[in-house]
Amino acid sequence: MILSNILFDVNGNFQWASVAAIISFLTFCSTLVSLIFTHKQAKQNRKSTTLVKLRLEELKELKELAVTSISLIDSFIHDKNAGVRGNKPMSNSDPIISELNTNFIKLQSILHRRTEHGSELSIAISTCQLKLMMLEDTMGLTDIGIILDQAIEDYWVKEWNEIEKKI
Repeated sequence: MILSNILFDVNGNFQWASVAAIISFLTFCSTLVSLIFTHKQAKQNRKSTTLVKLRLEELKELKELAVTSISLIDSFIHDKNAGVRGNKPMSNSDPIISELNTNFIKLQSILHRRTEHGSELSIAISTCQLKLMMLEDTMGLTDIGIILDQAIEDYWVKEWNEIEKKI
């Protein structure tokens, strides 16, 4: 009944303008729905982009701190063993111990996300801290550098792959 009142005038003549009005209304509704979905998708994309950016910054910070620690170990070993072959004894008063411990604490503080590979890196950092406390010679520093380097590399690869999946 209502549809016939819209499509036909009082004389019973078909009104093409009413068809155009109905098509315009349907187009308006379609456009409105499309805008709503586009807005939701854009909001999700902004959120994803922000999270990816934060994770990349975290990775960069971890890598920089790890490289600083490994460089510190390498330069200390080079200075300590300058002109001498083999291991050199170390004491707890060597300044590198407190510096490395500070770096390890910073590394742990960056790892705020609880993931399997984050836990693996955290365990490796804790292992390095334990080895640092029981350090007797420069060979122990070499072991710490190797453990840290491998753990950071593994973490970096796993995190990067996870980020790529989300992009």
